[in-house]
Amino acid sequence: LFRSAVARLSTVAADPAAGVEARAAALRALESIGDPRACEVASDVLTASAPDQVSVAAVGVLHALLRSPRGVDALDRLTAISLDRTRPRTVRLAAFRAIGDLGPETIAPLLQALASDPDEAMAAAVGPGAASSDPVSLLQDAAERGLPADPGALGVALADASDRVSPET
Repeated sequence: LFRSAVARLSTVAADPAAGVEARAAALRALESIGDPRACEVASDVLTASAPDQVSVAAVGVLHALLRSPRGVDALDRLTAISLDRTRPRTVRLAAFRAIGDLGPETIAPLLQALASDPDEAMAAAVGPGAASSDPVSLLQDAAERGLPADPGALGVALADASDRVSPET
């Protein structure tokens, strides 16, 4: 059952003519399935520099595969995306966050490289306390009490929470 589903979802995810919403939905379904065969389509989507929403969904697929037989491939791809300064911030942050749950001892070289990133939001994402702060709470605090002292932290929170909050919230 999953074999044919993975093949069909992969076809939709890889097809730019399918549209952004359909491609992102197919990738989210592949993420939920967690089949290692999805690693290739997610990597291909990221190589093709798809729209941000599709790329972030592809990052989700790779995140789900970190502890699979394709985990090394997924980790290498996510690390490369995190460090790629030509990528949109939202995609880079998603890739970094996906790797983050591997623990600081595993990703220490990545943390060191991103700490001096010229993108303030990326540098803030690896700063002290960045991993432990809830982005939705930070946005709510900013709305209710005023802006935080660190504007980079607010930028990271906006990027991290963009799929969980709306401007009306």
